[in-house]
Amino acid sequence: MNNKILNIHTNAYEKWKSQTQDTFEFSVLVCSAVPTLKRNIQLFEKGVIDTMTKADHYASKEEVSSERQTQMNTELKARAVGYKQKLAKYTLLSNFSFFESYIHDVIYEFIDSHGGKEQLLSNAKQKTLENDNREIEKLRRKIRRANKVRSYQQYVSASNKLDGLGYRFPSEQFSTYGIKMLIERLSNLRSVEIPDLLSDGFSLDLTDQEISDFHGIRDIRNKIAHGDPVELDLRGVANKCLIIREIVKKVDQHLLRYFFISETFPKGAEKI
Repeated sequence: MNNKILNIHTNAYEKWKSQTQDTFEFSVLVCSAVPTLKRNIQLFEKGVIDTMTKADHYASKEEVSSERQTQMNTELKARAVGYKQKLAKYTLLSNFSFFESYIHDVIYEFIDSHGGKEQLLSNAKQKTLENDNREIEKLRRKIRRANKVRSYQQYVSASNKLDGLGYRFPSEQFSTYGIKMLIERLSNLRSVEIPDLLSDGFSLDLTDQEISDFHGIRDIRNKIAHGDPVELDLRGVANKCLIIREIVKKVDQHLLRYFFISETFPKGAEKI
């Protein structure tokens, strides 16, 4: 296997990277803003300052009295309780959604890179039609029977010649159906199906640990979305986001290496 890193990325990857970076930066901002707010409330309560910085949004349009400000500060302190746990949940929820979007986007980008759905299917069908000519049939006839030990060299010779002619063997004939199923499945793809789609559809070698980690994160995401209690902190979420990032990088490299390959130029095309 070629492990050399490709110094290119898909558009889907760049979009995902931007989204996750925005989420991280927002998390940093919140973790700085809330302690600053708490400190200012303490200073206000001690009389060190007599006004609070007006909020960019949700602020009262009228003059705020000292009594009203005290009430607002009490409400703000209550809202700040457990903010890190809430931020952890929303960060995980967002990053998993970005991952799901990436998977859809990168596969559609792959399809578009081959001229779109119809063109990709047409290319696959054409490969099957090209399997039918006299030269191929002559060779194919020699291996159209059960393997026999005494005919071993005949099988090898005919198979090698067919391979050299670009013949699509039976195990490859299902690619047209596979592409059709991929396109149909993509529109209703559920997150639980993503590992199987990547492994079976794109031959991506996901480790058992990667699959287990993915489903573990997915389960937590589902609990958050359904309002079920979860134990999360920002450090734990950061580690889970790193796991997602490594899977995204692995997917992107694999698809670029093996699937974002131009089929525009037929055999025998003139050199540019």
